[in-house]
Amino acid sequence: MRVQSLILPVLALFACKPEYEIGENTGGDPGIIETADSCIEVDPQRVGFAPIEVGVDNSLTEVVKISNPCEGDLEIYDLELADPTAPFDIGTLGTVLVPSGQSTDFTITFEPTTSAEWATKVLIDSNAHENETIAVDVVGSGIAPVIEVTPE
Repeated sequence: MRVQSLILPVLALFACKPEYEIGENTGGDPGIIETADSCIEVDPQRVGFAPIEVGVDNSLTEVVKISNPCEGDLEIYDLELADPTAPFDIGTLGTVLVPSGQSTDFTITFEPTTSAEWATKVLIDSNAHENETIAVDVVGSGIAPVIEVTPE
């Protein structure tokens, strides 16, 4: 009788199916990548800055939140701009280890030096999925005042 009472809980342990398969994309929200241990969610997935006048306005800053809605710890390895020449700056990440149910954030600052349309991505490397990077789209416009000179 004692052996049977030990076998059933052990069998139940092996019969449990993991909540997530390693490397399986949920097929739903492209901002969530899940694995057996950790996953990542970003909000917002797109940062659109209002047009900013070059040389007049200082800069604009937005906050991006990285959350770990899964059970395992999320490790953030790197944040980088896909186009390092774009006039965006990534602020310091709050923490590189995000426990289950927790979040951290970082800032993106836009400070154009020329009049142009800018678009790039912030690439976030983590342990959420093997060799997977999640991206946050970032766009902004630098505008210049229109000047008329009379006489030419």
